[in-house]
Amino acid sequence: MYGHTSSRQELDDYAWHRSGALAQWALDHPGHPDREQVRQAADEQRAHWLRRRESAGFATLLLRRAA
Repeated sequence: MYGHTSSRQELDDYAWHRSGALAQWALDHPGHPDREQVRQAADEQRAHWLRRRESAGFATLLLRRAA
């Protein structure tokens, strides 16, 4: 079993890449019918992260079945 608690920098990187990827997709697809919905999702994710940044955490656990 292994556990890893993410640092603040890892959490920031994850959050910014997640919302940034959506925002970039919206910029790259100006004529797509889902563009506005994707752009709005990026904005909402970014705002949510900024509100919860100090209280959020992330842990990765690698587990295996007991013998």
